[in-house]
Amino acid sequence: MASDKRRVALPAAVCVLLLGLAGWRFSSCAEPNLSQPELANAIFNGVNYAALGLIGLGCLFWPGSSGGQDQRAVPVAAPQTSHVGGGGIAYLANLKTFLTVVVVAHHASNQFGGPPIAMPIGTYAYDPRSPIGAAAGTDSFGVFSSALQAVDQMYFMSLFFLVSGIFCPASLDNKGFRAFVLGKILRLGGPLAIFSIILGPATIAWTAHYGGVPVQWAYFAGPCWFILWLLNFSVAYAALATVVPKVVAPKPNPPMLLLLPPLAGLPLSLVFWGISAIPLDAAWGGPGGLGGMVFWSYGAAIYIPFFFAGILAGRSDYLSVIERMPRWAAWALRVQALGLISIIFLCVAQYTIPIPSVRDAGNLNAEFFLNFAPPMYSVVMALTLIQFFHQHVNANNALSRWASSAAYGVYVTHVPIMSALIIAFVEILNYGRDVAIFPFGWPVLAFFGVRGGQPVLLSDAILWGGFLFAFFATALICFPMCSLLRRAPVLDKML
Repeated sequence: MASDKRRVALPAAVCVLLLGLAGWRFSSCAEPNLSQPELANAIFNGVNYAALGLIGLGCLFWPGSSGGQDQRAVPVAAPQTSHVGGGGIAYLANLKTFLTVVVVAHHASNQFGGPPIAMPIGTYAYDPRSPIGAAAGTDSFGVFSSALQAVDQMYFMSLFFLVSGIFCPASLDNKGFRAFVLGKILRLGGPLAIFSIILGPATIAWTAHYGGVPVQWAYFAGPCWFILWLLNFSVAYAALATVVPKVVAPKPNPPMLLLLPPLAGLPLSLVFWGISAIPLDAAWGGPGGLGGMVFWSYGAAIYIPFFFAGILAGRSDYLSVIERMPRWAAWALRVQALGLISIIFLCVAQYTIPIPSVRDAGNLNAEFFLNFAPPMYSVVMALTLIQFFHQHVNANNALSRWASSAAYGVYVTHVPIMSALIIAFVEILNYGRDVAIFPFGWPVLAFFGVRGGQPVLLSDAILWGGFLFAFFATALICFPMCSLLRRAPVLDKML
């Protein structure tokens, strides 16, 4: 009886926190001077959190629910390949660790290259008041930051959704609907609630206090937007799986894998381009996208299809096809990936270097390409990285297991840690030069150098130093910290 109560208490507490988040978001609708996107976001979030909390409580306390245990669940085997502790596949666990490190680097690049939107303090490598064609200089960090953000943004979150979806079918079959949903609410909803209620608002509050602007305890989900939508997709899949027959698709051969980017990517690219052509996010969601989806062009054309493609891949054992891919097919994928990365770089470089032969020729329509290519690029990168990690990064040793076990916690906690480190970096700069901090669209504070009483861009060397300091220090703090946090009561069930 006592063990049953303990098993129920923690998921119930997370559901109550989600309902509290819903109430908080609904209450913000009454705030004065709320814009239409802010109101739409608050209502969407409120309905979303309320639905998740009520679904979780229903799974716990509905008559005959047995505290979330589903006696009808039929154990099945997970995908048959090399496993690590906890049921993960070694190379996929390593891939998720790599993607987490990429997220940390991406956000450090955001905060020192601009626009500093990942957390509430940062700077720019270009003049943000200038139009894009005149904004960029020739400094190396501005070129690096712009290219890194463009290359990363189009694939890394889609690959997170894909890999997460791969393990859902076996998990649902083993646990049953109720236990599966409660497990997701605990492991995803718990960190989401902790960040959105405590860590995110605290990060904004201490940064605002540091910058001398009004302090508010405001809702801020930050990078946990991904966790929210992964939870939404997981619950939606579990509900659909109760009424939709299981689908096992035939395994593609290597030539079919090479045709997958145009066959699957082209229709999704048309959807992506169509959504990008209308001001959906700007009109209804603001900079973060409606409901926190970053952005709906990605959400509708990449993230949702990739998550459910992962489910199909898990159900149909597509990993075995990628694992046995012949060398010629693997290299063909890598050539495609490098070619697309080169085109993305040129799209950005015509503004950031600039390259006269590219800029003046006028035959590289960057706006069209960057609003059309992301789905195809995501498909190519997903296949390329999964195959590459299976072939070359399939280590299952103590270090890789330690890093992969901490990676989820690093994803959740890196924003407050990096924000504090950036503040420390600004204080270090203050010892040798004048640095001014300006409110730059709440809740962001932007810091610049000062010359003749006017703000000026920081030097290339300082931007490189700030980026490297923020990236490496955050990683070196967060991985050990999260490894320890996973041993703490309650958190060991979430992280």
